[in-house]
Amino acid sequence: MPTTKFNHDVKLIISDVDETIADLYVKAETEMLRELEKLLAEGKVLFLISGQSVKSIKWRIVDHIKAELRKRMIIGHCSGAEVWGFDEAGNLRKESYYSVYDNSMNESQKKKWREIIQQLVSEFKLDVFDTMPVLEFKKKSNENPLAIMLEDRGPQITFEVVNGHDLQPDKANQLELKIPKTHSSYDLRIPILERSEKLLSKENLPITPKISWSLCD
Repeated sequence: MPTTKFNHDVKLIISDVDETIADLYVKAETEMLRELEKLLAEGKVLFLISGQSVKSIKWRIVDHIKAELRKRMIIGHCSGAEVWGFDEAGNLRKESYYSVYDNSMNESQKKKWREIIQQLVSEFKLDVFDTMPVLEFKKKSNENPLAIMLEDRGPQITFEVVNGHDLQPDKANQLELKIPKTHSSYDLRIPILERSEKLLSKENLPITPKISWSLCD
């Protein structure tokens, strides 16, 4: 069976982060971090791509890399909506290299978007938690279908509907709101999505709500 050999002459390495370099909402393994440092020490540039936030990538990966090596790291968070880098001291630069978020929305629109998020939380009576590993969240939330992990990532605001996207009829019937049946189960994300579309459209905000079909989203 043919094998793929690593090209030691490569200058730029582009890599996914989540469940590749590090599991969701947990620090990267020490062995992985040391291998990344070796690549950076060789003069290679590491471009990390993630649906997560800059903050998440920093505490899970970058903050555990030697400060003098971080200037060779680039972060494309929220699936590339913004691109960030680090200065000579290893600190996050004060401004991003690129931001579709800042280019597309003014401060008034950004504020209105967050008001809509709070309106959704209130209307659906959602129980909000910070992000954490899925099993820990399930335990802390007692698997309440209305419990979500909410994270404001700047260009993206995420509702992690861990307990409410695959409800059986008995669980769905216990809730006050009507949830449509999707295949053989009920999905709380659908009415949230539909309501958010109406609210965003009413304010004419350039935001498209979407459902992710990953484990958490």
